[in-house]
Amino acid sequence: MSNNDNIEGKGNFIGLGLIFGTAFGIILGMIFDKLLFGITIGPSLGLTLGIILDSNKK
Repeated sequence: MSNNDNIEGKGNFIGLGLIFGTAFGIILGMIFDKLLFGITIGPSLGLTLGIILDSNKK
């Protein structure tokens, strides 16, 4: 495996975290009738989760 392979796969978990975090935030916002709050907090939680998962990847 070359060094370029490691660089290309670096942002996968961050991107997935943002997507799932946004979806989770929208769902929670719809349940609690605070859609704007869900859209605001979802990507932040997803980005945090993605960074944690990406840093654990070896």
